[in-house]
Amino acid sequence: GGIIYFTDNFEDRNQTKEMLTNVQEFSKIPLFLSVDEEGGIVSRLGSNEVMGITKHPPMREIGDTGDTQKAYDVGVTLATELKELGFNMDFAPVADVLVNENNTEIGNRSFGTDAKNVSAMVESIVKGMEENGVSATLKHFPGHGSTTLNSHDGTSESTRTFEEIKETEFL
Repeated sequence: GGIIYFTDNFEDRNQTKEMLTNVQEFSKIPLFLSVDEEGGIVSRLGSNEVMGITKHPPMREIGDTGDTQKAYDVGVTLATELKELGFNMDFAPVADVLVNENNTEIGNRSFGTDAKNVSAMVESIVKGMEENGVSATLKHFPGHGSTTLNSHDGTSESTRTFEEIKETEFL
């Protein structure tokens, strides 16, 4: 079991550490304590200056460099900073390939449009996170990068064939 925390749950570093420590101690089983901390527009902690967490750029900027070491370094930083607060899971990274450039939900949250590059970036950031004690959660794939509708507002569907998905998103 576990709990996901959002921006409204955080006042400052001390309150957050105490909250996470207490909830873990109150539980009879170890909990997943998680947050959405992707970088870019999805930064529950990094967007709050009092938290002292690195505000990473959108992952598209990392993907555009083609440098998997940068993605790995982001993973290391995310994990190190989150773990210090008491988190052990991050709902990140976005593993979608941005197939539809008009997609507004995934947009620059994706590492990009090239499936091989996105795959390498996702692998690297996950490795950086998991080697440093925080479980990564791949989201929203397969196929959300090819849609146009925000799935939070309704049903989002992809018309891509299995073969197309196998050649891109499944990488």
